[in-house]
Amino acid sequence: MKIQVTSLAILALLLSGVALGMPSEKELDDVKPVVEDLMKPDMDAMKLGKKSRSDVAKSAMELCAQAESPAAKMMLARNAFTLYMRDADYASAEEALDALVAAVPDIPPSALAEILERSLYFVSTKSAPSLRARLRDAKDRAAAQSQISKLQSQLEKDPDADSVNFRLAAAYVALGDWPHALPHFAKCGVPSIAKAAEMELALEKDDGAAPVAEAWWNAEPSKRDAKIVPSFHSHAAALYEKALPALSGLQKVQAERRIQEVKTVAEPEQPEPQHSSSRRTAAESARFTGVKLVGHTVKQNKGVLSEFTPGSYALIDGDFIPGEAPFEIVVEFTMPVGPVEKACVFGSVGGKVNGIMPFFIIRSTLYAYMSASGAAWDISPGTPTGIQLKPTETYRIKCAWDGKEYTWSEWRGGWVVVKRLQNKTPVFGGTKLQLGTCRGLRLPFNGTIDLNKCYIKVGGKLWWEGVKGAGRTSR
Repeated sequence: MKIQVTSLAILALLLSGVALGMPSEKELDDVKPVVEDLMKPDMDAMKLGKKSRSDVAKSAMELCAQAESPAAKMMLARNAFTLYMRDADYASAEEALDALVAAVPDIPPSALAEILERSLYFVSTKSAPSLRARLRDAKDRAAAQSQISKLQSQLEKDPDADSVNFRLAAAYVALGDWPHALPHFAKCGVPSIAKAAEMELALEKDDGAAPVAEAWWNAEPSKRDAKIVPSFHSHAAALYEKALPALSGLQKVQAERRIQEVKTVAEPEQPEPQHSSSRRTAAESARFTGVKLVGHTVKQNKGVLSEFTPGSYALIDGDFIPGEAPFEIVVEFTMPVGPVEKACVFGSVGGKVNGIMPFFIIRSTLYAYMSASGAAWDISPGTPTGIQLKPTETYRIKCAWDGKEYTWSEWRGGWVVVKRLQNKTPVFGGTKLQLGTCRGLRLPFNGTIDLNKCYIKVGGKLWWEGVKGAGRTSR
């Protein structure tokens, strides 16, 4: 199927001059020749059947990560999104969409809804649930945005109208604009909601946010407006996080549980994990799908691992033997509520045999331990990557070796290299790999690891993926 960068003209017309910071039509026209020229070899190869749509989309995403102007980033990310969608690679399409939104944070919800709706029109209603959820959210935000001016006009006639104040506040919440929502919630006529809003408007310091969070958690709208309760809980969780350093005892436990409850509810539906291992028998390397859970505490829920202990971890089936071949390892993990002194997210250590421990945390900083001899950390004896890890934040990190240097990259709408380590020596292989801790070390990771975004490639071929299809979700 023919894909043209010029298909972005419609998007350019939609976006031109709509909001501050948006690329203008002229800016898009200026970068279009450069984008077309850079993409032409890949597009020609795709037409000849030498490259897949996903291969070309990957090239577009790599260019997007290198581009500097929002117009170029938007054009490349939009092109990658279209290619991934037509290749039914919906997880990668979502990453491309994330890159587009990161490049143009002021993109109107109506324009985002238009992009999603056009791409999902020919997709089965059972496919791409996460993108469909984003479409619903974009439509809700677009509807809220269109309601605001109308409701403001009504308030000019009657500034104290309870129902209008509530609806206007709810519209602002749909847009994530709580500062504008609060004054209207304070006049909404619902005692529990008005009280929470008044408390927050009077709040001066974050360490006093716990009572305000409690008030929002217990706020009770009418049954007709009950759908706003999850937004109240999410806002309460954000306030609890601000207050955590000042909390202790049962109050802190309660806050942490409510924060986790909100995160659990907010997790998008993911494909069910594949527990059995399988091998490819074609020309490609073996691929092991899923992991074996070891111990009594570690759990897997929709591909998310949690509750690691020194004796409970996830074991990747098959020996890791990259040899001289380049490799890349991608792990997505969420930090726990508090700081981490020492923990191993991913590695392979047992007895006196060292190997690879590229995702090790020391005082909430990501470190790398890499062994070439199998007996000592001679490639990287505990090298800080420069990635500072914050409580409750989610990170997707890639460790890669191209035959000349080791790199650690962080996903920020595109892979951004954070650390380079010049070394032509391949990492020690022939070892088992683990998630959540390392064999022989009592340093479990007490956050969570999302297998839906974890994979390992060796020699350019997918060797392992945490959940079926995950190897296609991070490029």
